[in-house]
Amino acid sequence: MLDRPQFRHIQSRRDFLSRCLAGLGSMAVADLMHAEGRTAPAADPLAPKPPHFAPKAKNVIFLFQAGAPSQMDLFDPKPMLTKYNGQSLPPELTKDLQLAFIKKNAQVLASVQEFKKCGQSGMEISDLLPHTQTIADDI
Repeated sequence: MLDRPQFRHIQSRRDFLSRCLAGLGSMAVADLMHAEGRTAPAADPLAPKPPHFAPKAKNVIFLFQAGAPSQMDLFDPKPMLTKYNGQSLPPELTKDLQLAFIKKNAQVLASVQEFKKCGQSGMEISDLLPHTQTIADDI
């Protein structure tokens, strides 16, 4: 798929991961050299010094929080998407575009969240943010 001319500028997943891992490897080497004292000492006498004992972690909490609701599902209602929900994508939208992931039989999908007008401003906010709906005029 990547040998087509229009995709030559896109790097493959393997290239991306190898470049990321090369960066992590160089950071690990720099840390090892610093721990062994092979790097130049800091000129600042007030710089933090290494602890007397090597720290040991008994437990580690790793939080990987990828993905949040889209702004279209929070603050940006799309009435036309709701109107055409489940219908085929109009061909005039994609007639001159080469899109890799949108097929000819694609269907329009509206947000599954409900929006309501909040505060005196009438700002439309999703039901995913009930507290924000109560303070709509303050923001």
